[in-house]
Amino acid sequence: MNGNRTSTTVHDTSGGTTTSAYSYPVATAAHPHAVSQVGVTGGATTNYSYDNAGDTTSRGAGTVTWNAVGKPDTVAQGTTTQSDVYDPEGNLLGCDGVACRGGFVDGAGDAHVFAGVDPGC
Repeated sequence: MNGNRTSTTVHDTSGGTTTSAYSYPVATAAHPHAVSQVGVTGGATTNYSYDNAGDTTSRGAGTVTWNAVGKPDTVAQGTTTQSDVYDPEGNLLGCDGVACRGGFVDGAGDAHVFAGVDPGC
């Protein structure tokens, strides 16, 4: 057992079940505990990739670029792109682009973009 999550099963209130299987690179890879693929039984498969620092650079069709101090620079999903601007201390000052109305990178480094919600950027 290596501690990596290998699957999840979600049971919904109507009796349906969704199972996801997680794949990882070989133990000698640069980031052996970083998920490389998640496949949903009977559904889509999402591939993940990472840069040398271990930051997520792609998740399915979404991409993230990182600045020199390890903060998200751009987050893109489909045709929507958000560009972030930071002050000298690394605090997020704002962003531009349509995704600014609701884009973020969560604690796991996954890119999420929701159009139509204004978080104050």
